[in-house]
This record gives sequence, structure tokens and C-alpha cells, in this order.
Amino acid sequence: MINLDTILQVACSVTRCSVLQALGLNRQRKCMFARFIFFALATEKGIRDYVVVWHIRRERSTAYYYKKQVEDLSQFDKEFNVLLFKAREKYARLSESV
Repeated sequence: MINLDTILQVACSVTRCSVLQALGLNRQRKCMFARFIFFALATEKGIRDYVVVWHIRRERSTAYYYKKQVEDLSQFDKEFNVLLFKAREKYARLSESV
């Protein structure tokens, strides 16, 4: 079973943002990247996009924005791609150990 809290912790640890900052209204780049990476990992694992954004206390319409941002950042932002790759690896290691 996929645990959304684990995915959020992985995304926050890779971006060096606390979970409370990611759940809050913080607009720092690292916290936005944590939310985007969390959204990307959770949707890759088959969780519906509106469930993912509800988990981080956002409106359902935010899912469209997150989806677009993840697509754009993965095409054009090297830092985001590196962080997303690290998060995927870290989550894969955690899920194997369980």
C-alpha cells in the first residue's frame, strides 16, 4: 500500500523543506518544489490527483496547476529534474526495505 505521508517526507527531505512548511502557505522555491515532487511521485504511483492535493490541504483545482508545473519544470529546469530523480530513488529504496 502506498503511504502518502512517506512520499511527502521523501519530497521534503530531498528539497530540505520541513513537512510543516510544505503543508503551510510557504511560497519559497524549495517548498514549492517539495509540493510538486510530492504530486509527481504520488500520481506516478497511481493515486488520483485530487486525493494528492487534498492530502497537502489544497483545493481540488490546484491539481491542474501542479500537473502543468511538473510538466513544464521537468522539461526546462535542471535542478527540478535532479531533485525529482533523487526523490524517486529514495522512495524506491524505502519501499524495498519495507
